Amino acid sequence: MNLTSCRVAGKPLAALSLSCARLPSRQAAEEVIAAAVAGGVRYLDTTPGRHEAGEAWVGAALAGCRERVILAARGPADGADAVRARIEASLARLAVARLDVYQLGGVRTAEDFDRAQEPGGWLEGAQRARDEGLVRHLGVSGDAEAPELRRWVRSGWVDVITVPFHLLDVSRLRGIRFAAEQGVAVLAAHPLASGFLASSSAVLARDMAEFGVVSATDLALRYVSSHAGVSALCGASRAPEMAESAALLSRPLWPEALAETLRRRFDALLQSGDEYCTGCGYCTPCTAALDLPGLLRLRQFQAVLGMESARREFRTKFASDVHYQADLCHNCGLCGRRCPRQIPVRSLLAEIMATMGQGLGWATPHAGQCPTVGAE
Repeated sequence: MNLTSCRVAGKPLAALSLSCARLPSRQAAEEVIAAAVAGGVRYLDTTPGRHEAGEAWVGAALAGCRERVILAARGPADGADAVRARIEASLARLAVARLDVYQLGGVRTAEDFDRAQEPGGWLEGAQRARDEGLVRHLGVSGDAEAPELRRWVRSGWVDVITVPFHLLDVSRLRGIRFAAEQGVAVLAAHPLASGFLASSSAVLARDMAEFGVVSATDLALRYVSSHAGVSALCGASRAPEMAESAALLSRPLWPEALAETLRRRFDALLQSGDEYCTGCGYCTPCTAALDLPGLLRLRQFQAVLGMESARREFRTKFASDVHYQADLCHNCGLCGRRCPRQIPVRSLLAEIMATMGQGLGWATPHAGQCPTVGAE
């Protein structure tokens, strides 16, 4: 496993870290964590996803290998006493005497960060726990923007940050680089864009064969971890998922400049063709309340890059979100006339239903459909 340039609790971070939020059972926890440790993973974010029992599963799975990992947890911006109680509860469930990292979670704004540092607040309780040996390092987890990340680092008490960072969202890159330069470890949350980039892609594999890219997953994970001081924080519900990610990140990483070149190449591929939607939103509002930019974005990933994950996401959204039910189109033609690039939106919605929505939708037009108005 490749290692990053940052150390936490005396151990260098590996290119891959494990989020335990997706563990579905005690047995799965044992299998996934065993695969992670065998694959060279060092950092475990133990914060449970579905329920607190997840921490007990993690604790049981760590029996015999506790000293091989960096054990981390996080919690909301409670008052000092509540923070201490949360830390003690996590220690009890994990059956350990100390956490390597405890993070302030859910930080989105400057106000969130400032509130945690007020007298009697989160920081006071966390520092007290650190002084008593219950925690070794403190950190922050959230989705604040790059300038705020710099403020986190400059505070002087932050040793680790966890922020979203992936091929489709590099808006925090300057803040991430600043953190790494200051020796603050960076955990890249959602490196596969919440699973969207967990996909094969013959197009990417062919276009980037000279760099050894074998899938969208491979490109996404190695892109993130090729940045100095950054570790890709991935969730897994099954051991094979963990083993596959570990194998990918055991392959050579790229110099950061090359990683950025490959990202731009990825963007250029995605934007190729005359029917690329820039997401400007001029086509909205849709008379059928459809999320037209969102639908066209999914189509681009499937049509241009051949990513099966786009089809899966469309079908998932179709089942739960009326804004993605492309067959609700009123066929009014307003979207096409508004589009600065003159994209044939109505035709593409029909294509989406035909190529990604097979078996979905209505056999006959929806009640309330209006007749075609003009041409695209």
